[in-house]
Amino acid sequence: MFQWNDINNVFAVTQRLDPEGLFASFMAIFHCFIGLQCGMTLVMFTEHRQRLVRWILWGVLMVIITLALTFGRIDDRAPVPINKQLWSLSFITATSASSFF
Repeated sequence: MFQWNDINNVFAVTQRLDPEGLFASFMAIFHCFIGLQCGMTLVMFTEHRQRLVRWILWGVLMVIITLALTFGRIDDRAPVPINKQLWSLSFITATSASSFF
């Protein structure tokens, strides 16, 4: 259990917090699913153009989702801030977008 970390500043949490709880497990599973989509593109499509088009489309989709979750802000006032310690949904979509690109 963490007492002092960046999560307290972002979400104004006053009690101790376990960032590796159940919610983080769901986010890790979702992150693996996105990686699986990237791998399945390699397996299912043999031409480079087909792969690139799909990876770019997935990357653009992840960027759109990230922008929708954060309203284009990277500061603490975003609805779902990009927070690595909590593995927030916006963190997952932002890192997935960079991976697809």
